Amino acid sequence: TSYQASSIILSGGVLEAYGLPSETQALVVSLNKNRGIALNANSGLAATTNNNGSYIDTLKVWSVITDNTKTFDITINGSNQKGTVTFLGANNYSGNTNIQSGTLVLSGGGTLGNNTSALNINSGTLDIQNGALTVGSILMSGVNPLITSTSGSSSLNVVGSATLANAIFTSGTQTYSAPVTLSTSTS
Repeated sequence: TSYQASSIILSGGVLEAYGLPSETQALVVSLNKNRGIALNANSGLAATTNNNGSYIDTLKVWSVITDNTKTFDITINGSNQKGTVTFLGANNYSGNTNIQSGTLVLSGGGTLGNNTSALNINSGTLDIQNGALTVGSILMSGVNPLITSTSGSSSLNVVGSATLANAIFTSGTQTYSAPVTLSTSTS
């Protein structure tokens, strides 16, 4: 089934790709790049796993996410969903990006909202597949937070403070311009 909307407005809710537990394949939901996503409050995007975790669902966001010069945060998999959310658009929301669990992929032209806000990874993964990422600060916490690059080139520039945990892998440079705190088991 195909549905079309000219835009999507998130006012504190969560837009989730949700496959049924009995499904025998991964669910992929794509939000077309011609559809804008506006944040009117702190909101979330999520994707689940189905069939007892055998299949990882994916939410592909080609749309540009904006908060219209407000400062609203976006949370990925905020209810501990384990699926993958992929940003493919040049987003311009002003708030923080919070990865609670599962994976956020930056692919193609995909970006976080801006390069001055915080990136918080709590038991989730950020997969940078499209080049340089600059963030205002970074806080990694929880169980096995990870920054990786499974394909393409990647580099990381943290302008403000950084609290790092578990592991950070990039194919290019990592630059930290302010104090760095290494948590336990950091590599």
